[in-house]
Amino acid sequence: MDGLSRLAVSVDAALWSGVPADARVADEAWRAVRDVRRGLARSPAAARLRAALLLPPSRVGAPR
Repeated sequence: MDGLSRLAVSVDAALWSGVPADARVADEAWRAVRDVRRGLARSPAAARLRAALLLPPSRVGAPR
């Protein structure tokens, strides 16, 4: 499971399970955050800039 999916599962458990999040859930969430950040850091600079500006992906060379 990728980092973003693991983070979503942790957030879902913390918000909707009805029981307080324990250290295990918090630790897993922070591990997932590190994985997501690591993955984003490996992305090309142009892709990170587009994401920061909420622009759609580049369509250079895409069929019209």
